[in-house]
Amino acid sequence: MKCIRGLCILLLTITCSGVFACGPDFLVKSTTKADGTKVGLLVHGSDFDGIPVWKLGDPWLPEAIDAYKAQELALDWAQDKYSRYDRVDITAPAMVSVGLEECGYGAMWIYVFEAQLEIDGNALTGVGNWVGVLLDGTVVAPTELGL
Repeated sequence: MKCIRGLCILLLTITCSGVFACGPDFLVKSTTKADGTKVGLLVHGSDFDGIPVWKLGDPWLPEAIDAYKAQELALDWAQDKYSRYDRVDITAPAMVSVGLEECGYGAMWIYVFEAQLEIDGNALTGVGNWVGVLLDGTVVAPTELGL
């Protein structure tokens, strides 16, 4: 019984410590479309190389792009990606922390936008129409995820 209890405590400690979250990729957002396709906004660990670390409460980094530049980059990407639509816009950004201190990346952030699409005067609703922008200006597109 002691052995089983000890094993349970060990597994709980490993699970809660973030060991399984430290991998080559960080999933920022994900969803499942109506057809069952899984889509997500995935940032590769190597994408963080050379990106400045910023923490809430610290002064803004002069080398990091601001929300206006991020919005410009995201809109340019969305207009190119969804060029068949009559109108393409994006939402205001949400800043999401994706880096994990335990993984050696520090506090990494990404601006996340959602594309708003219109065709023939009708707004289209969909899922997974995101675009992310890292603090160095790298655009992160949504990708299909394995099942």
